[in-house]
Amino acid sequence: MQKKTILRICHKYLINNDGYDLDVQDLCKSTSKTYNNYVIAYLNKSSSEYIKDNKLIKKGKFYYHPATKTKIYFIKYKIKSNNYLKDLYKLNKIKIFLKAFKEIYDIIKPDILHVHGTLLYQYLYAAKYAKGKSKVIATHHIGLINQNYIKQNLIILIAKYIIHNLFPLYSNKIVCVSNYGKKSFSLFKKNIVVINPIPLIPKVNISNFNKIIRKNVLNNKFKVTKKDNFFCLIGRICEQKNQLKTIKAFNEIIQLNPNYKLIIIGEIKNQEYYKKLIKEINKKIDNYCIIGNINNKEVIKIIEKSQGLITISNNEGLGRNAMEARLLGKPIIASKNSGYEDFIQNKRNGYLVNQNRSAEIINAIKNIKKLSINNNYSHQDYIKEIKKIYNGK
Repeated sequence: MQKKTILRICHKYLINNDGYDLDVQDLCKSTSKTYNNYVIAYLNKSSSEYIKDNKLIKKGKFYYHPATKTKIYFIKYKIKSNNYLKDLYKLNKIKIFLKAFKEIYDIIKPDILHVHGTLLYQYLYAAKYAKGKSKVIATHHIGLINQNYIKQNLIILIAKYIIHNLFPLYSNKIVCVSNYGKKSFSLFKKNIVVINPIPLIPKVNISNFNKIIRKNVLNNKFKVTKKDNFFCLIGRICEQKNQLKTIKAFNEIIQLNPNYKLIIIGEIKNQEYYKKLIKEINKKIDNYCIIGNINNKEVIKIIEKSQGLITISNNEGLGRNAMEARLLGKPIIASKNSGYEDFIQNKRNGYLVNQNRSAEIINAIKNIKKLSINNNYSHQDYIKEIKKIYNGK
């Protein structure tokens, strides 16, 4: 039986190994036996560096990535801000994409167009262009829109709202990563489903765990012993991820019990916010470890070694690391009014807290050992649900 072809549109692929990027990689890898996967992605770094880092093989107009069995066509641009949406809303970026997309689409003639993101004009155009010729699927990967970029230009905020809410008109199916994310569609609500993305967990050896924590930017002598209660906090360092509230709560706990420790992993996205974290951390510096971007296998090692994951973000669709922790049988302390409500039952398999109330965070950290975790999720079940969308009428 001949394989069907999927053309995926992404704002990045094989770049930072964050939740968005890894979720798309998982889909490509896990559907490769039954589908030919192509990706059109933006690239904001040197193409020679990108090709070398990812061991890509040139094949005509595309670069083949053996690990995910994917052919990639990338559109280069120069990053000018911390918000990729601000860059990609520039008229020249839109024109370059539209020209490249039409050329590649007409060459591939995909059976399925899967758009990963619903906030860019060029993505909406692609959905409209393909509608009627291909099955059009769009995934909304985040929570509520226009919540995390308060300083963004008002015109862009309005444009994002309109574009996002028009996607149901030009898609056969909208896939939201959580019921919380589904709430962001306020104009048209047809053809929208919720499927929690279950990650593909790599096998790891946690025996060399201490090598990772020596990357601590605060103190390379940081150690975790058997008597320590150690938790992890994972995500880019910025106001949305709300690390400061966790650190303040931790400092109160450390006053009573110095064996509590916290490992913070993430790229610094906001220097001013990072300075605030360091000021708070310096009060109990021996109890903290900060590590920048590390690969997914190293992240998994830290989660598996920890007592639990804390993720009290503001406006979270469904953080990948929380799902990874769930699959590893680790309890999670997460924010209410988020995608986490889809799979966390408060005080049973985790804690749902008000992310702005220290007392709730402290209580959850102190009592997390009382929880018993039974994992009933699998990546294979997730892929089956996605394939139903691909194969359905």
